[in-house]
Amino acid sequence: MNSILVAKRNLSVSLHPATVIHADKYTDTHGGAFDLPVRTTLHNEVVFRSKQTNEDWPIHISGRNLPIYSNQEVIVIAVEETIMGYVDSQTGKYYYTSTNFFGNFDLGIRLYKIWLIGAIAATASFFLLPDGWKALFIVPLVITFGFYRIHKTIVNHSALKAMDDFLSSR
Repeated sequence: MNSILVAKRNLSVSLHPATVIHADKYTDTHGGAFDLPVRTTLHNEVVFRSKQTNEDWPIHISGRNLPIYSNQEVIVIAVEETIMGYVDSQTGKYYYTSTNFFGNFDLGIRLYKIWLIGAIAATASFFLLPDGWKALFIVPLVITFGFYRIHKTIVNHSALKAMDDFLSSR
């Protein structure tokens, strides 16, 4: 079985032997204006070269400090033809380049639908609430957005659990 079941959807998983031909790490600093905190984000520009087809697979990884370097022998983890991680051939440890299965594979409810439901509920509550309570119209937006975040977290967690189970059985 070369697939995982996430949110009632089968996602195909494939493993490809490769070599890292380019690994560049850099940071990006932003913020600081108007007394906002300065934030730094780590970026990785990586190019994997398939040992089977000699094809290059460039990938941008943001916000993750991964032990990756040029000439490293790896096994690329692809889910639905999207690189989601790699296995270090020397140590046997696997690392995820992204943990956003929810967004990458359209799993679960889309954000615009949640905001639409929240906006309709907020508008209805604004007109239905008495004058002293009109400020509570924001509550439906907060509830729907909270529901979205919880749902997204649960789907991503179940996807990572399924991937961990898949990789540990190999």
